[in-house]
Amino acid sequence: MIRAAPAAPSARSVAILTALWGALHLCGATAEAANPAAPDPTPFLDRRSEPLEYRGPGRDDAAPADLSEIRIGWFGPSDPAAGDFWAGAALATGEINASGGVSGLPIRLVPGWSESPWAGGVNRVARMVYEDNVFAIIGSIDGAATHLAEQVVAKALVTLISPGSTDKTVSFAGVPWMFTMLPGDDVQAEALAAWLSLRREARPIALVSATDHDARVAAAEMRAALERSGLPLAADLQCAPDAAEAASVAEHVVARAPRAVVLFAAPQASGRLAASLRGAGYRGAILGGSTLARRSFRGAAGAAAEGAVVALPYDPGSDRWTRFARDFAAGNGRDPDFAAGSAYDAVRLVAEAARRAGPNRARIRDAVRALSPWEGVLGEVRFDNLGRNQRPVRLGTLHGGGVRVSRSEPAP
Repeated sequence: MIRAAPAAPSARSVAILTALWGALHLCGATAEAANPAAPDPTPFLDRRSEPLEYRGPGRDDAAPADLSEIRIGWFGPSDPAAGDFWAGAALATGEINASGGVSGLPIRLVPGWSESPWAGGVNRVARMVYEDNVFAIIGSIDGAATHLAEQVVAKALVTLISPGSTDKTVSFAGVPWMFTMLPGDDVQAEALAAWLSLRREARPIALVSATDHDARVAAAEMRAALERSGLPLAADLQCAPDAAEAASVAEHVVARAPRAVVLFAAPQASGRLAASLRGAGYRGAILGGSTLARRSFRGAAGAAAEGAVVALPYDPGSDRWTRFARDFAAGNGRDPDFAAGSAYDAVRLVAEAARRAGPNRARIRDAVRALSPWEGVLGEVRFDNLGRNQRPVRLGTLHGGGVRVSRSEPAP
Protein backbone atom coordinates (compact mmCIF):
# COMPACT_ATOMS: atom_id res chain seq x y z
CA MET A 1 0.00 0.00 0.00
CA ILE A 2 1.30 3.48 -0.96
CA ARG A 3 0.71 6.11 1.68
CA ALA A 4 0.61 9.86 1.09
CA ALA A 5 3.36 11.95 2.60
CA PRO A 6 2.27 13.90 5.72
CA ALA A 7 1.43 17.59 5.27
CA ALA A 8 4.03 20.18 6.30
CA PRO A 9 3.43 21.64 9.79
CA SER A 10 2.06 25.17 10.07
CA ALA A 11 4.13 28.07 11.43
CA ARG A 12 2.01 28.07 14.63
CA SER A 13 2.70 24.37 15.17
CA VAL A 14 6.42 24.91 14.70
CA ALA A 15 6.41 27.71 17.28
CA ILE A 16 4.56 25.60 19.84
CA LEU A 17 6.87 22.62 19.35
CA THR A 18 9.93 24.83 19.62
CA ALA A 19 8.70 26.29 22.91
CA LEU A 20 7.97 22.83 24.34
CA TRP A 21 11.37 21.53 23.33
CA GLY A 22 13.06 24.46 25.00
CA ALA A 23 11.09 23.90 28.21
CA LEU A 24 11.93 20.20 28.28
CA HIS A 25 15.60 20.92 27.62
CA LEU A 26 15.65 23.47 30.46
CA CYS A 27 14.02 20.99 32.86
CA GLY A 28 16.52 18.32 31.92
CA ALA A 29 19.46 20.66 32.38
CA THR A 30 18.12 21.78 35.77
CA ALA A 31 17.66 18.18 36.93
CA GLU A 32 21.13 17.26 35.73
CA ALA A 33 22.65 20.20 37.59
CA ALA A 34 20.80 19.29 40.77
CA ASN A 35 21.81 15.63 40.54
CA PRO A 36 24.87 15.35 38.30
CA ALA A 37 25.76 11.79 39.37
CA ALA A 38 24.19 8.87 37.49
CA PRO A 39 21.77 6.80 39.60
CA ASP A 40 23.36 3.82 41.34
CA PRO A 41 21.87 0.61 39.83
CA THR A 42 22.80 -1.44 42.91
CA PRO A 43 19.62 -2.63 44.65
CA PHE A 44 19.10 -1.44 48.21
CA LEU A 45 18.35 -5.00 49.30
CA ASP A 46 18.80 -8.28 47.41
CA ARG A 47 16.82 -10.95 49.24
CA ARG A 48 18.55 -13.66 47.21
CA SER A 49 21.81 -12.98 49.01
CA GLU A 50 20.65 -14.68 52.21
CA PRO A 51 18.35 -17.63 52.99
CA LEU A 52 14.65 -16.93 53.12
CA GLU A 53 13.52 -17.30 56.71
CA TYR A 54 10.16 -17.33 58.43
CA ARG A 55 10.29 -14.86 61.34
CA GLY A 56 6.70 -15.14 62.49
CA PRO A 57 4.97 -17.05 65.29
CA GLY A 58 4.05 -20.72 65.53
CA ARG A 59 7.15 -22.44 66.81
CA ASP A 60 5.80 -22.52 70.37
CA ASP A 61 2.45 -24.05 69.38
CA ALA A 62 1.80 -27.29 71.25
CA ALA A 63 1.01 -30.50 69.42
CA PRO A 64 -2.67 -31.58 69.37
CA ALA A 65 -3.49 -33.59 72.44
CA ASP A 66 -5.18 -36.38 70.47
CA LEU A 67 -2.51 -36.65 67.78
CA SER A 68 -2.38 -40.23 66.48
CA GLU A 69 -0.55 -39.79 63.16
CA ILE A 70 1.59 -37.37 61.18
CA ARG A 71 -0.40 -36.25 58.17
CA ILE A 72 1.42 -35.09 55.04
CA GLY A 73 -0.55 -33.61 52.18
CA TRP A 74 -0.10 -35.00 48.67
CA PHE A 75 -1.05 -32.57 45.89
CA GLY A 76 -0.83 -34.79 42.83
CA PRO A 77 -2.48 -37.82 41.20
CA SER A 78 -2.78 -40.73 43.61
CA ASP A 79 -3.59 -43.37 41.01
CA PRO A 80 -0.60 -45.70 40.54
CA ALA A 81 -1.39 -45.78 36.82
CA ALA A 82 -0.85 -42.01 36.63
CA GLY A 83 2.89 -42.35 36.98
CA ASP A 84 5.77 -42.97 39.33
CA PHE A 85 5.40 -39.94 41.61
CA TRP A 86 2.69 -41.49 43.78
CA ALA A 87 4.32 -44.94 43.74
CA GLY A 88 7.58 -43.47 45.03
CA ALA A 89 5.83 -41.50 47.76
CA ALA A 90 3.83 -44.58 48.81
CA LEU A 91 7.01 -46.68 48.99
CA ALA A 92 8.66 -44.14 51.29
CA THR A 93 5.58 -44.00 53.51
CA GLY A 94 5.47 -47.77 53.85
CA GLU A 95 9.15 -48.01 54.75
CA ILE A 96 8.94 -45.24 57.33
CA ASN A 97 5.93 -46.80 59.05
CA ALA A 98 7.50 -50.26 58.98
CA SER A 99 10.49 -48.87 60.88
CA GLY A 100 8.40 -47.22 63.61
CA GLY A 101 7.06 -44.09 61.94
CA VAL A 102 8.03 -40.66 63.21
CA SER A 103 8.70 -40.67 66.95
CA GLY A 104 6.35 -43.63 67.31
CA LEU A 105 3.55 -42.12 65.20
CA PRO A 106 2.72 -43.44 61.73
CA ILE A 107 2.73 -41.02 58.81
CA ARG A 108 -0.17 -40.84 56.36
CA LEU A 109 -0.33 -39.24 52.96
CA VAL A 110 -3.51 -37.20 52.50
CA PRO A 111 -4.10 -37.00 48.73
CA GLY A 112 -5.92 -34.18 47.00
CA TRP A 113 -5.97 -33.53 43.28
CA SER A 114 -8.07 -32.20 40.44
CA GLU A 115 -7.76 -33.04 36.76
CA SER A 116 -7.95 -29.28 36.30
CA PRO A 117 -5.72 -27.98 39.12
CA TRP A 118 -6.40 -24.32 38.37
CA ALA A 119 -10.15 -24.89 38.62
CA GLY A 120 -10.47 -27.17 41.63
CA GLY A 121 -6.95 -27.79 42.87
CA VAL A 122 -6.77 -24.75 45.13
CA ASN A 123 -9.77 -26.04 47.09
CA ARG A 124 -8.04 -29.37 47.63
CA VAL A 125 -4.88 -27.73 48.93
CA ALA A 126 -6.87 -25.46 51.26
CA ARG A 127 -8.78 -28.47 52.58
CA MET A 128 -5.52 -30.26 53.38
CA VAL A 129 -4.34 -27.27 55.39
CA TYR A 130 -7.47 -26.26 57.27
CA GLU A 131 -9.52 -29.47 57.52
CA ASP A 132 -7.03 -32.33 57.36
CA ASN A 133 -4.47 -30.39 59.41
CA VAL A 134 -1.43 -31.66 57.52
CA PHE A 135 2.01 -30.70 58.81
CA ALA A 136 3.53 -30.29 55.33
CA ILE A 137 2.57 -30.81 51.68
CA ILE A 138 4.33 -32.71 48.91
CA GLY A 139 3.40 -31.16 45.58
CA SER A 140 3.21 -30.92 42.79
CA ILE A 141 4.23 -32.99 39.77
CA ASP A 142 4.86 -29.98 37.50
CA GLY A 143 5.58 -26.27 37.66
CA ALA A 144 2.07 -25.02 36.86
CA ALA A 145 0.38 -26.91 39.71
CA THR A 146 3.23 -26.07 42.09
CA HIS A 147 2.67 -22.35 41.43
CA LEU A 148 -0.95 -22.89 42.43
CA ALA A 149 -0.15 -24.70 45.67
CA GLU A 150 2.45 -22.07 46.53
CA GLN A 151 -0.22 -19.38 46.63
CA VAL A 152 -2.02 -21.30 49.38
CA VAL A 153 0.95 -22.20 51.57
CA ALA A 154 2.28 -18.64 51.42
CA LYS A 155 -0.76 -17.59 53.44
CA ALA A 156 -1.40 -20.80 55.37
CA LEU A 157 2.25 -21.09 56.56
CA VAL A 158 2.82 -24.75 55.69
CA THR A 159 5.93 -26.25 54.11
CA LEU A 160 5.54 -27.19 50.44
CA ILE A 161 8.13 -29.44 48.78
CA SER A 162 7.77 -29.99 45.04
CA PRO A 163 9.13 -33.28 43.67
CA GLY A 164 8.29 -32.44 40.06
CA SER A 165 8.76 -28.75 39.29
CA THR A 166 11.81 -27.59 37.33
CA ASP A 167 10.46 -24.05 36.83
CA LYS A 168 12.88 -21.73 38.62
CA THR A 169 10.27 -18.97 38.92
CA VAL A 170 8.46 -21.06 41.54
CA SER A 171 11.15 -19.88 43.94
CA PHE A 172 11.14 -16.25 42.83
CA ALA A 173 8.08 -15.26 44.88
CA GLY A 174 10.22 -15.19 48.02
CA VAL A 175 8.09 -17.69 49.97
CA PRO A 176 10.19 -19.23 52.77
CA TRP A 177 7.88 -22.27 52.90
CA MET A 178 8.69 -23.33 49.31
CA PHE A 179 11.32 -25.94 48.36
CA THR A 180 11.98 -27.82 45.11
CA MET A 181 13.73 -31.16 44.72
CA LEU A 182 14.84 -31.17 41.07
CA PRO A 183 17.49 -29.09 39.29
CA GLY A 184 15.87 -26.25 37.36
CA ASP A 185 15.28 -25.78 33.64
CA ASP A 186 18.10 -23.24 33.54
CA VAL A 187 20.61 -25.81 34.80
CA GLN A 188 19.38 -28.42 32.32
CA ALA A 189 19.49 -25.94 29.43
CA GLU A 190 23.08 -24.99 30.20
CA ALA A 191 24.12 -28.65 30.14
CA LEU A 192 22.43 -29.23 26.78
CA ALA A 193 23.90 -26.04 25.30
CA ALA A 194 27.37 -27.11 26.46
CA TRP A 195 26.92 -30.46 24.67
CA LEU A 196 25.93 -28.68 21.46
CA SER A 197 28.80 -26.22 21.75
CA LEU A 198 31.33 -29.05 21.71
CA ARG A 199 29.92 -30.66 18.56
CA ARG A 200 30.06 -28.77 15.29
CA GLU A 201 28.50 -31.76 13.55
CA ALA A 202 25.30 -31.13 15.56
CA ARG A 203 24.51 -27.89 13.75
CA PRO A 204 22.25 -26.32 12.58
CA ILE A 205 19.92 -26.65 15.58
CA ALA A 206 16.12 -26.73 15.73
CA LEU A 207 13.99 -26.22 18.83
CA VAL A 208 10.51 -27.74 19.13
CA SER A 209 8.42 -26.95 22.20
CA ALA A 210 4.83 -27.37 23.32
CA THR A 211 2.65 -24.49 24.46
CA ASP A 212 1.93 -25.72 28.01
CA HIS A 213 3.42 -23.80 30.94
CA ASP A 214 6.34 -26.09 31.74
CA ALA A 215 7.42 -26.53 28.13
CA ARG A 216 7.29 -22.79 27.44
CA VAL A 217 9.42 -22.02 30.50
CA ALA A 218 11.97 -24.71 29.64
CA ALA A 219 12.17 -23.60 26.00
CA ALA A 220 12.78 -19.99 27.07
CA GLU A 221 15.72 -21.15 29.22
CA MET A 222 17.06 -23.14 26.27
CA ARG A 223 16.90 -20.15 23.93
CA ALA A 224 18.78 -18.05 26.47
CA ALA A 225 21.45 -20.74 26.97
CA LEU A 226 21.96 -21.11 23.22
CA GLU A 227 22.24 -17.35 22.81
CA ARG A 228 24.89 -17.18 25.54
CA SER A 229 26.78 -19.96 23.74
CA GLY A 230 26.57 -18.15 20.40
CA LEU A 231 24.47 -20.93 18.84
CA PRO A 232 21.69 -19.64 16.55
CA LEU A 233 18.50 -21.57 15.88
CA ALA A 234 17.68 -22.66 12.36
CA ALA A 235 14.08 -23.29 13.40
CA ASP A 236 11.97 -22.56 16.47
CA LEU A 237 8.60 -24.31 16.27
CA GLN A 238 5.74 -24.82 18.71
CA CYS A 239 3.01 -27.42 18.97
CA ALA A 240 -0.04 -28.21 21.09
CA PRO A 241 0.58 -29.63 24.59
CA ASP A 242 -0.34 -33.16 23.43
CA ALA A 243 1.65 -32.83 20.17
CA ALA A 244 -1.39 -33.96 18.18
CA GLU A 245 0.12 -32.35 15.08
CA ALA A 246 3.48 -34.08 15.56
CA ALA A 247 3.61 -35.36 11.98
CA SER A 248 3.13 -31.89 10.52
CA VAL A 249 5.72 -30.41 12.89
CA ALA A 250 8.19 -33.11 11.90
CA GLU A 251 7.76 -32.27 8.22
CA HIS A 252 8.49 -28.60 8.91
CA VAL A 253 11.57 -29.53 10.94
CA VAL A 254 12.97 -31.89 8.33
CA ALA A 255 12.51 -29.20 5.66
CA ARG A 256 14.97 -27.00 7.60
CA ALA A 257 17.59 -29.80 7.51
CA PRO A 258 18.85 -29.50 11.12
CA ARG A 259 21.40 -31.88 12.56
CA ALA A 260 20.17 -31.53 16.15
CA VAL A 261 16.61 -31.11 17.44
CA VAL A 262 15.91 -30.10 21.04
CA LEU A 263 12.49 -31.13 22.38
CA PHE A 264 10.59 -29.55 25.26
CA ALA A 265 7.17 -31.03 25.93
CA ALA A 266 5.51 -33.44 28.33
CA PRO A 267 7.02 -36.95 28.22
CA GLN A 268 4.38 -38.55 26.01
CA ALA A 269 4.18 -35.52 23.72
CA SER A 270 7.97 -35.53 23.39
CA GLY A 271 7.78 -39.21 22.51
CA ARG A 272 5.27 -38.53 19.73
CA LEU A 273 7.48 -35.78 18.36
CA ALA A 274 10.58 -38.00 18.41
CA ALA A 275 8.74 -40.85 16.67
CA SER A 276 7.36 -38.48 14.02
CA LEU A 277 10.80 -36.99 13.39
CA ARG A 278 12.32 -40.41 12.77
CA GLY A 279 9.31 -41.38 10.67
CA ALA A 280 9.81 -38.28 8.53
CA GLY A 281 13.39 -39.29 7.79
CA TYR A 282 15.28 -37.19 10.35
CA ARG A 283 18.54 -38.92 11.33
CA GLY A 284 20.26 -36.25 13.44
CA ALA A 285 20.59 -35.93 17.20
CA ILE A 286 17.54 -35.63 19.46
CA LEU A 287 18.04 -33.85 22.78
CA GLY A 288 15.81 -32.77 25.62
CA GLY A 289 15.44 -32.00 29.29
CA SER A 290 14.54 -34.38 32.09
CA THR A 291 11.12 -35.19 30.56
CA LEU A 292 12.95 -37.38 28.05
CA ALA A 293 14.32 -39.42 30.96
CA ARG A 294 10.78 -40.50 31.92
CA ARG A 295 9.58 -44.00 31.10
CA SER A 296 6.48 -42.61 29.38
CA PHE A 297 8.75 -40.87 26.84
CA ARG A 298 10.26 -44.20 25.88
CA GLY A 299 6.82 -45.75 25.65
CA ALA A 300 5.54 -43.09 23.24
CA ALA A 301 8.76 -42.78 21.22
CA GLY A 302 9.42 -46.49 20.77
CA ALA A 303 12.57 -47.11 18.76
CA ALA A 304 12.95 -43.35 18.23
CA ALA A 305 14.08 -43.00 21.87
CA GLU A 306 17.30 -44.85 21.10
CA GLY A 307 20.26 -42.48 21.20
CA ALA A 308 18.39 -39.48 22.60
CA VAL A 309 20.58 -37.20 24.74
CA VAL A 310 18.84 -36.24 27.97
CA ALA A 311 19.54 -34.07 31.01
CA LEU A 312 19.52 -36.38 34.01
CA PRO A 313 18.62 -34.95 37.44
CA TYR A 314 20.21 -37.98 39.14
CA ASP A 315 22.99 -40.52 38.81
CA PRO A 316 21.49 -43.86 37.67
CA GLY A 317 24.74 -45.63 38.55
CA SER A 318 24.85 -44.68 42.24
CA ASP A 319 24.47 -47.30 44.96
CA ARG A 320 21.54 -45.45 46.54
CA TRP A 321 19.63 -45.40 43.27
CA THR A 322 20.41 -49.06 42.56
CA ARG A 323 19.01 -50.15 45.94
CA PHE A 324 15.95 -47.95 45.53
CA ALA A 325 15.28 -49.24 42.00
CA ARG A 326 15.50 -52.83 43.24
CA ASP A 327 13.02 -52.21 46.08
CA PHE A 328 10.67 -50.24 43.83
CA ALA A 329 10.64 -52.94 41.16
CA ALA A 330 9.95 -55.61 43.79
CA GLY A 331 6.82 -53.81 44.96
CA ASN A 332 5.55 -52.39 41.68
CA GLY A 333 6.59 -54.90 39.04
CA ARG A 334 8.45 -52.32 36.95
CA ASP A 335 11.61 -50.27 37.07
CA PRO A 336 11.22 -46.69 38.35
CA ASP A 337 12.14 -43.49 36.62
CA PHE A 338 13.52 -40.48 38.47
CA ALA A 339 10.01 -39.17 39.28
CA ALA A 340 9.54 -42.01 41.75
CA GLY A 341 12.87 -41.24 43.35
CA SER A 342 12.10 -37.54 43.67
CA ALA A 343 8.77 -38.17 45.43
CA TYR A 344 10.41 -40.82 47.62
CA ASP A 345 13.09 -38.34 48.67
CA ALA A 346 10.51 -35.61 49.35
CA VAL A 347 8.53 -37.82 51.75
CA ARG A 348 11.70 -39.02 53.44
CA LEU A 349 12.92 -35.45 53.89
CA VAL A 350 9.64 -34.27 55.43
CA ALA A 351 9.53 -37.29 57.76
CA GLU A 352 13.07 -36.66 58.96
CA ALA A 353 12.26 -32.98 59.52
CA ALA A 354 9.17 -33.96 61.55
CA ARG A 355 11.23 -36.41 63.61
CA ARG A 356 13.71 -33.68 64.51
CA ALA A 357 11.24 -30.83 64.96
CA GLY A 358 8.17 -32.58 66.32
CA PRO A 359 4.61 -32.10 65.02
CA ASN A 360 4.85 -28.34 64.47
CA ARG A 361 4.53 -26.67 61.06
CA ALA A 362 6.96 -23.81 61.64
CA ARG A 363 9.63 -26.01 63.22
CA ILE A 364 9.30 -28.57 60.41
CA ARG A 365 10.02 -25.77 57.93
CA ASP A 366 13.11 -24.82 59.93
CA ALA A 367 14.25 -28.44 60.01
CA VAL A 368 13.84 -28.91 56.25
CA ARG A 369 16.09 -25.90 55.72
CA ALA A 370 18.59 -27.07 58.36
CA LEU A 371 18.84 -30.61 56.92
CA SER A 372 20.42 -29.28 53.73
CA PRO A 373 22.69 -30.78 52.49
CA TRP A 374 20.83 -34.07 52.71
CA GLU A 375 21.47 -37.26 50.76
CA GLY A 376 18.59 -38.88 48.88
CA VAL A 377 18.29 -41.67 46.34
CA LEU A 378 18.60 -39.14 43.49
CA GLY A 379 21.68 -37.57 45.03
CA GLU A 380 22.44 -34.62 47.26
CA VAL A 381 19.69 -32.16 48.16
CA ARG A 382 21.34 -28.80 48.77
CA PHE A 383 18.93 -25.87 48.94
CA ASP A 384 20.06 -22.42 47.87
CA ASN A 385 18.80 -19.25 49.55
CA LEU A 386 15.50 -19.46 47.66
CA GLY A 387 14.85 -23.14 48.40
CA ARG A 388 15.99 -24.51 45.02
CA ASN A 389 17.96 -27.74 44.97
CA GLN A 390 21.40 -26.99 43.58
CA ARG A 391 22.26 -30.55 42.54
CA PRO A 392 23.94 -30.46 39.12
CA VAL A 393 22.68 -32.48 36.18
CA ARG A 394 24.67 -34.82 33.99
CA LEU A 395 23.92 -35.87 30.44
CA GLY A 396 23.02 -39.39 29.42
CA THR A 397 22.14 -41.27 26.25
CA LEU A 398 19.11 -43.54 26.09
CA HIS A 399 20.16 -47.00 25.01
CA GLY A 400 18.45 -50.38 25.05
CA GLY A 401 15.75 -49.34 27.49
CA GLY A 402 18.29 -47.84 29.88
CA VAL A 403 20.58 -44.85 29.98
CA ARG A 404 24.32 -44.51 29.50
CA VAL A 405 25.88 -41.73 31.53
CA SER A 406 28.95 -39.95 30.23
CA ARG A 407 31.47 -39.93 33.10
CA SER A 408 33.92 -37.84 31.10
CA GLU A 409 31.49 -34.99 30.40
CA PRO A 410 29.83 -33.92 33.66
CA ALA A 411 27.32 -31.17 33.24
CA PRO A 412 28.58 -27.67 34.14
